[in-house]
Amino acid sequence: MRAWSVRTRLAAVSTVAVTLGLSVAGAVGYGVTNKVLRDQVDESLRAAPINLDGPRPEGAAVPDPGSLCRAFSSSDGPSPGQFTVMLVLADGTVCVDPSVTPVVLEDADLTTARDGDSVRLRDGVFENGDAARVAVTPQDGNVLVIARNTQSVENVLRTLLIASLGVLVLGALIALALSRWIAGSALKPVTRFAEVAEDIAETGSLDLAVVSQAPVHAGRPGDELGRLAQAFNTMTRVLAEAQLRQQRLVADAGHELRTPLTSLGANIGLLRRSRSLHRPLPSDEEDRLLADLSDQVHELSRLVDDLAALADSDQESPAFTEVRLDRCVERALARARTRTDRDRFRSHLEPCVVSGDAAQLERAVLNLLDNAVKFAPGDSQIEVTVASGLITVADRGLGIDDEEADRAFERFWRAPGARSLPGSGLGLSIVADAAARHSGWASLSARPGGGAVARLFVPLQGDEQVD
Repeated sequence: MRAWSVRTRLAAVSTVAVTLGLSVAGAVGYGVTNKVLRDQVDESLRAAPINLDGPRPEGAAVPDPGSLCRAFSSSDGPSPGQFTVMLVLADGTVCVDPSVTPVVLEDADLTTARDGDSVRLRDGVFENGDAARVAVTPQDGNVLVIARNTQSVENVLRTLLIASLGVLVLGALIALALSRWIAGSALKPVTRFAEVAEDIAETGSLDLAVVSQAPVHAGRPGDELGRLAQAFNTMTRVLAEAQLRQQRLVADAGHELRTPLTSLGANIGLLRRSRSLHRPLPSDEEDRLLADLSDQVHELSRLVDDLAALADSDQESPAFTEVRLDRCVERALARARTRTDRDRFRSHLEPCVVSGDAAQLERAVLNLLDNAVKFAPGDSQIEVTVASGLITVADRGLGIDDEEADRAFERFWRAPGARSLPGSGLGLSIVADAAARHSGWASLSARPGGGAVARLFVPLQGDEQVD
C-alpha cells in the first residue's frame, strides 16, 4: 500500500482536530440547549395553576372521588390550554376532559399516591404519539397528572442536531480543503528540497540551490524552513567546492604523473628493445638508465605519498591533543637528516605546547625541511628555530620573489626555475592545509642576503609551562 504524503497526513491530522473541536462544540451546545428547554418546561409544570375545586377553606371536607371525576371529565374541568390535567383515583379510575388527548400512564404513576407529597417528573408520550413532559403528584389519596406537550421542544432539538451534524460535515470538508492548501503552501520549500535532492542524485550536479520563502537575514534567525534552506544551500555549495577541488586534484595529479610515467615508459622501452635486438647497451649508459629509472620510481613514490597526505587533509581531522611542537620538529629533523649526505641543519628549539595533530604537524615540518634541502646549495647551512608556536626554516638557496611567494602554496605549482628539479609541487600546499587545520598560517619570503625563509605558526595552548 502506498504511504500517505506528508501533505496528506498533515491535512488529515488538521481535519481530525477541527472535526473533534466542532463535535465537542456541537455536543456542548446541544446539551446546554436541551437542559435549558427542559428546565423551563419543568418549572412551568411545577408552577401550573391547577386547583381541584377552587379555593377550599382550611378544614373543609375533601370532595368525594365521584364528584372529582365528574369535574375532571367535563369540558369545564381544570385543564388550562397549555396543560393536560388528569386525575387518577385510588381505584385506578382515570378522569380526563374528553376534548383533550390524554397522556399514556405508567404503572409507577399509580403508586405515587402512596409516596406522600413527593412530585415525580418524567418524559412521556400522548396517545397521539406527541412527546410529553409529565408531572405526577399525590392529591388527597388520588394521583394528579399534569402533562405538557413538548413536541415543539423535540422538534427544536432535532433541528439543532441536524444543523450541528451539517455544520460538522461542512466544517470537516472546509478544514480538509484549507489544511491541504495550507500544508501544500508551507511544504513548498520541503518539496523543493526533495526535487533538488532527486536532481542531484540523478545528474550528480551540485549547482542547484533551494530558494526559501522566508530567507534568513543578518541578525534574524528566520523560521525553521528558512534555516533549513540556508543549511541545504550551504551543504550543496560545500559539496560542490569539494567536488571541484577533487576534480582539480585528479586533473593536476594526472598531469604531474604523465611526465615521470612517460619518461619511465621510454627508458623501459629502450631496455626492452636493446634486449630484443641482442644489442646490449654500454655499461655506463645502462647504469645511467637504471639510475634514471630509480629516480623516476622515487619521484612517483613521493608524488603518491603527497597525494595521500592531501587526501587525508581533506578528511575530518582526528581529535586534537596536547603536542610538544619542539619535539615534533626534532622528529622531523631526524627524518630529514637521513635523506641528505651530511647534517646541514642548525637548530634552536624552545619548548612550547600546542593543541593539534602531531603526525600532521611533523609531516608539514618535514616538507619545509625537504623544500629547503632541495633549493639550498649542498654546502650551506639550514637554520631551524621554534619559539612561541612559530617554526622558521631559513636557507641560502635560489631565493624567491613576491609573486612566486604568493603562489608557492598552491597545489602543483612550481617556480619556473624549479621545474627541472624533482618534486610534485604538493609539499607546501600540505603545509598550508596543516596550518589552516590548526588555526595558524604559513608563509614564504625572501631572506636578506639570499635564500628563502619559510614560516609555520600554530597558536599555543593557553599559557601552560613546559618542563
